[in-house]
Amino acid sequence: MLQKYEAGLILSPEIAEEKIESELENIENEIISTAGSPVRKELWGKRNFSYPVQKKKEGYYCFFHYQTAPSSQKKIEDIIRGKQNILRSLFIIKTSQDKKIKSSKTEKGKEQNAGTKS
Repeated sequence: MLQKYEAGLILSPEIAEEKIESELENIENEIISTAGSPVRKELWGKRNFSYPVQKKKEGYYCFFHYQTAPSSQKKIEDIIRGKQNILRSLFIIKTSQDKKIKSSKTEKGKEQNAGTKS
């Protein structure tokens, strides 16, 4: 059975901006070759850290959304964590509860906004 995953990565700020896209394409290709599913990619760009990470004060944030079998996920994690330009990585299993949490927060916000209108 396939599960949905999200990988949050922080890439080194020392990578030239022209090479960021090719680095992300390499990661995307590794995920596709291992998982066999299409990947949705989000690049948030260069952001400052609240504290130094490996003696760096900023990095490129990127997120990948994909589906794979749990047995393939360990291989994907090992491949990504082995890359030299990745400062940090976080892998999350997406569940159906994630959608419920988002919708309940949205509903609460609407209720609060409705109560404050004059």
